[in-house]
Amino acid sequence: MKKRLSKKIHKRFLEDIAEEITFSSLWRNEIFNLAIDQWLLISMESTIPLPNRIKPYFCQYNLHYVLRVLKPDHEDIVDMVKANHGGFVDGLLINEFTPKLYPKIKRYTAYRII
Repeated sequence: MKKRLSKKIHKRFLEDIAEEITFSSLWRNEIFNLAIDQWLLISMESTIPLPNRIKPYFCQYNLHYVLRVLKPDHEDIVDMVKANHGGFVDGLLINEFTPKLYPKIKRYTAYRII
């Protein structure tokens, strides 16, 4: 697959993948066990089963994403977190999703852990 098309496909499915992984209890348990700045590969080769809704995307397009856990006061996202969470960053766990081959494309999700 050509690089430009691959990038478009990874970007197109990023929102769905971030949402499904965030709401999957199997993935969420694994995410909660990650240390800050530790990452996890999301692909067909993952040891954790992919949610049924997004599994066809990975099969058809051989997608690979990276999930990284960030502190909510991480310099790249602190302003966005404050804007989206009423100015509060305490008690949040931030997940950064990015296509493995295209690290400039990002999507964030947050959990309240307190």
